[in-house]
Amino acid sequence: ERISDATDDLIEANLESLLAGEWQAQQQDVIEANYCRRRTPEDGRFSWNEPVIAVYNKIRALLPPLPPAFYVDAAGARVTFEQQLTPWGVTALKYGSVGGAMVADRTRLRPLRREDAALLYRWINNRDLVIFNSPYYPISDIDYEAWIDSMLNKRLDLVIFVIEEIETEQVIGTCQLFNINWRHRSAELQIRIGDESFHGKGHGSEAVELLCRFGFADLNIHRIYLSVFSSNERAIKTYGKCGFKHEGLMREAAFIDGKWIDVAMMGRLNHDE
Repeated sequence: ERISDATDDLIEANLESLLAGEWQAQQQDVIEANYCRRRTPEDGRFSWNEPVIAVYNKIRALLPPLPPAFYVDAAGARVTFEQQLTPWGVTALKYGSVGGAMVADRTRLRPLRREDAALLYRWINNRDLVIFNSPYYPISDIDYEAWIDSMLNKRLDLVIFVIEEIETEQVIGTCQLFNINWRHRSAELQIRIGDESFHGKGHGSEAVELLCRFGFADLNIHRIYLSVFSSNERAIKTYGKCGFKHEGLMREAAFIDGKWIDVAMMGRLNHDE
C-alpha cells in the first residue's frame, strides 16, 4: 500500500514533465545510498534470553514458506517453529520446559500446566475465596475445560502462572496478566492465593512483583492496572507496597452479598519506582 501511494505521488509530481519530454533522470548518489545484505535462514535464530514478545514476533514473522525461526538447544540441535504460538505459548516454553521458573526469596512463578486444572477448579468454586475480589457464581466443569482449552491454545491477550512456595514446592495460587492491549501496551493484573493457610505471609507481594517484572521486561507492557474492592484493605496495602498507585474509585460498582461495594482502581507504570 505504501509503495502504491508513493508511486501515485511520483506520477503526479512528474507526469507533466514526462509528457513534455522534459523529465531528466537523476543518477543515485551511491555515497548517500543504504545497503542491506541478503537475509539468510540463519537470521531466524533467537535466544531464550530475549524477551517473550521478541521471540513471539520472530516466530510469527517467519512462518512457512519462509525459513522458520529456531533456537539451538543444549545438545546443539536446531529446534524450529513452523506454526504460530500465542504469547502465552512462548511464555510456557521460556519459563517452563525450555527454561526455569521466575524466582523470588520464598515464591516462584511457573506457567500453568493442564495437570493444575483440577486444583484451580476447586479454588474458583470456593465462594469464601472468590468474593474477596469478584462476584461468586458456580462454574461447571464443562465451562472450565473450555476456558482452559481456549487459554492454552487460542487467547492472545492472557498469560497465567501458578504460584509455588519454594520450600515445599506446594502450589498455593495463581496470577495472571489479561486483557492485554498490545497497541496501548497495557494489561490487567489478577492474583489469587488459593491456599488460605498462606494468606498474609508475603507470597502474594512476591508474586505480584515477579509478574510485574515479567510484564514490563518480557511483554514490553507500559501500564499494568487492577481493580480491588475498597473493603479489601489488606490487598490495597499489598498492592501499594508493590508500587501500584490509586487512580480512581468506581462507586458502588460491585454487588456482593446483597450490598453495593466501591471498587478502587490502581495502576503501575514501567518507570514507576
